[in-house]
Amino acid sequence: MNRRWNRIGACIVVGAVMGGCQGTNTLKLTNLPVRDEVTVAPVVNATGQLLPLPPDNPLAALRQEFGVGNEALVTVPDVLRNRFVLAFQTHGYQVTHIDPARPIFSSQSTDIVRVLNEARGAGFKGLVVLATLHRWDDSRWGSLRAVFVSIDITLARVSDSKILDVGV
Repeated sequence: MNRRWNRIGACIVVGAVMGGCQGTNTLKLTNLPVRDEVTVAPVVNATGQLLPLPPDNPLAALRQEFGVGNEALVTVPDVLRNRFVLAFQTHGYQVTHIDPARPIFSSQSTDIVRVLNEARGAGFKGLVVLATLHRWDDSRWGSLRAVFVSIDITLARVSDSKILDVGV
């Protein structure tokens, strides 16, 4: 039961991680050309953990966001990707829908050059966001109410493979 509450608590802070916590090197969406379409590649889970949201999670709204019932597996990387999409849309960017982009980036590559080549080959234009989740540690949720997360984010232009921004 305690482990279950740890997972639930960890999922609660996903929003805070994406919205409130910033590392030393954060993405600056204001420096990007708004006219470019943005494609968010699936978040690469390099933690070695599955990180599922339990079907009985009180955050049922997250499942509804994805349009899936309790039987479908939704993971923390899925939620993070959706949050990236919402963040770019909130800043006025046109974002490629998740479903058309999912099969293109099925390799889960952490190499931005490979991801850009896959995007170019699929006919995507504009910008690509690649996020890699390196650490997800919710072991301190019970005592500190904290989840320790490490995510690398790279933003690059498809046409010329130029890296526009990197966030850690």
